[in-house]
Amino acid sequence: MIGVRGLYLSVVLAGLVGIGVPVAATAYSSLASAPTSPQTTMVQIQMDAGITPGGNLGFSPTVVKVVIGVNNTVTWTDNDNSQDANGYTPVHTVSADNGTWGTAASLNPGDTFTYTFTSPGTYPYHCNIHSWMHGTVIVLGTGTSSSSTTQTSSSTSSTSKTTTTPAPEFPLPFVALIAALATCAVVYRLATEGTAKIPSP
Repeated sequence: MIGVRGLYLSVVLAGLVGIGVPVAATAYSSLASAPTSPQTTMVQIQMDAGITPGGNLGFSPTVVKVVIGVNNTVTWTDNDNSQDANGYTPVHTVSADNGTWGTAASLNPGDTFTYTFTSPGTYPYHCNIHSWMHGTVIVLGTGTSSSSTTQTSSSTSSTSKTTTTPAPEFPLPFVALIAALATCAVVYRLATEGTAKIPSP
């Protein structure tokens, strides 16, 4: 039979498991129900767009249609790193025709410009440096059709030189569960060793 020491250690073991499992289950439920962020719509500035006047190169796609709350954040990426005959690498801007977001900073190859639209409407834009480069963003409200009226939006914008991805975080409750299970293993071993040393009557 298990002595007093073994009984005490068994109670501790059960308590640790009883605490660790619910904590981990609660953490998993919270992660599973976490809301997802709206998708980002991507627009590329094509290769050779800055050195091919009057061509079909420029913003791609030229027209994008987004829905507020779904994919109404648009990011433009400058992929044009081609050089002209003089060794010049062109820079670009993403400038709203009606000044909705002002003039974006000059974009060098690899740079991005991001803007979040919050009002339905049609938003034409262009590159201030290359007159042949034009594009349009059509913003739809949830459950509404396209609007042909250009409107001003009090939205946010940002220009980024680098793109970073945050490292995933390891939830603390799972760390606690792992520690509890490790402690349980030690407690169980001590309990069984203590039982083995009790002489038979």
